[in-house]
Order: sequence, then C-alpha cells, then structure tokens
Amino acid sequence: MGKYDDLETTAQRVYKCLRERVGDTPQFIRYAEIAEEVGRTRSSVAYAMGVLIRAGKVSVSNNKITVRK
Repeated sequence: MGKYDDLETTAQRVYKCLRERVGDTPQFIRYAEIAEEVGRTRSSVAYAMGVLIRAGKVSVSNNKITVRK
C-alpha cells in the first residue's frame, strides 16, 4: 500500500457520505460531521474535499456542498 492510498480512500468515503446526505439539494454540512461519519480527522476530510473539488465531483458555493454524479 502506497503512502497516499489512504487519502484516496478518504476521498471515496467522503464522496459516498456526501452522495447519501446531500443528494440533489445543495446543503451546508460541517467537515467535523463528515469526519465523524467516515471515521477520519477533520483535516483529512478538508484535504479530501479539495481532491473532490479539483476532480469535479463536488462544488462548494455559499458554504453549501453540491454533489455531481
């Protein structure tokens, strides 16, 4: 297992969590809530969110998260 494999897993967990919680309606969700749900630290979730945003999987506008499928 490589050094960054766990980060990919974190991004996948965060994306799955957001798909389930956000659905089609943009919502405000604290990173701490996501972290608790996926079993990671808040900083890991923040990093994973950056990965997902750059990949075009999620966007954040006015503090609300939108999931792209």
